[in-house]
Amino acid sequence: LLLPILLKMDFDASFVKIPLDELVRLSKDLQRTIDKNLIECVKHYESVSKNFTTSSSDAVDNELGKIQTEIEALEKRMHDAMELEFDLLRMCNTRFKQVSSSAKERNALHWEELRAYRFVGDFLLREGMYDTAMELAKQAPLSEMLDTFVFKNVKAIEEQILQSNFKGALKWCNQNSKKLKKLHSTFEFQLHVQQYMELIQREQKEEALTYAQMQFPNFAESHLKDICQIMTLLVCNSDSLTYKKHLSNNSDRLKQLVYQLRRNNMALFGFQRVAPLTATLQLGISMFKTEQCTIHSFKSPSCPTCDVQVQHLSRHQPVCHPAGSRLRCAITNEVVDDVNFAYVLPSGTLCSKKGFDEMEKRGEDGIVCPLSKKTFKLSDAKRLYIM
Repeated sequence: LLLPILLKMDFDASFVKIPLDELVRLSKDLQRTIDKNLIECVKHYESVSKNFTTSSSDAVDNELGKIQTEIEALEKRMHDAMELEFDLLRMCNTRFKQVSSSAKERNALHWEELRAYRFVGDFLLREGMYDTAMELAKQAPLSEMLDTFVFKNVKAIEEQILQSNFKGALKWCNQNSKKLKKLHSTFEFQLHVQQYMELIQREQKEEALTYAQMQFPNFAESHLKDICQIMTLLVCNSDSLTYKKHLSNNSDRLKQLVYQLRRNNMALFGFQRVAPLTATLQLGISMFKTEQCTIHSFKSPSCPTCDVQVQHLSRHQPVCHPAGSRLRCAITNEVVDDVNFAYVLPSGTLCSKKGFDEMEKRGEDGIVCPLSKKTFKLSDAKRLYIM
């Protein structure tokens, strides 16, 4: 009962909120653009009115041409913004229908399957697998359920960072400086540190010192210790341990910057820290995981948490304490009951009557314990009675 409640409260809330927030932001930006362009038009108009009698016809035509240019530019921006707003409104409408649909409508629209595809698409976007996510988004109505617009601009910046080009990333930080400050983000500082280190690597220490004097004082209050450590690179040789510690893994640092940019960008748009796909998998795993799932000798082929590929996901998940449990035969993996009697071998392994019959059909000499691999006689097995 807990799983659907958590999914409905958290995942659907951010699912609907993201395009709504983007719609509000776009409307505010458009209003600021309109105000700015209208102010410019009014200035040009006042200039024409004031100097109309004294100015030449060419000067008047020039001012009127500027007004016309401003109005045409404003018209184009408004047209583009309106198209984006209609797309976002259509996206919001689709998502509201998806969330508020009744149980009967959900069965008719393959609601659960669509939700699973949406979680997969969201996970691909979060992990930077943009091309695969875009191919998935082409399938209607997934195109209106995946937040591809959030990652579209950041994709180009990520590629620039991997090529050691930080101009786009610094510009992005400047545009979102207030929001990043509220998030206590260190992304801009790490960009400057990376730029400084690359100057050191190219043996351009004078340029590196100048760059540090220009940029690092802005971050001295919160990153003074880190600044002191990396400034020692100016006097270190390339063979020193300090130099190798900070400058040996350049590609890893670039990948870390890409990861940090992606996380900060998602935080700006109100994404949850954990992907819905990861969260649902972890919740589902916790429903099945028991203490025996981590013991190799007790692994069951029918238990999803005993699978090797799921072990890394279930490693840090809590153990489930079910109110009721079932005993299964170690040979056939079938549930033991009043018809399929339970037996216990001297090794402590639980088996069943069907398991013994199956071994007898194979023509095996005695009963082979599937866990200890020891062979026992049928008379050695003891009937187990469950109250």
